[in-house]
Amino acid sequence: MNTFSNYIPNEMITVFDKDPPWITQSIRNRIDQKNNLYQKYLRNGKNIADLVSVNEACISLSKMIQDSKNAHFNRLSKKLSNPKTTLKAYWSILKSFYSDKKYLSFHL
Repeated sequence: MNTFSNYIPNEMITVFDKDPPWITQSIRNRIDQKNNLYQKYLRNGKNIADLVSVNEACISLSKMIQDSKNAHFNRLSKKLSNPKTTLKAYWSILKSFYSDKKYLSFHL
């Protein structure tokens, strides 16, 4: 097994079941960063300078999420319009468009 792990490329990823598919690790990191800024804002007695940095972090985070969401749906639509897409992939993409799950944008 040691030989296999040394010479066969592998990668460990963490998938959170409740997260939408467009949430990436960089977005999770940005959410944590925004939460830390907000906690700092509360600890410092709701300082105006800290509020400005929290608002900037919220704006950049929502832009980052929107860009990631648009890229995800563009990727799916290109895959759906490709004639070489298999039937299983075709129907799974359609089911993802018409799923019962409601993904909301993150706004503060």
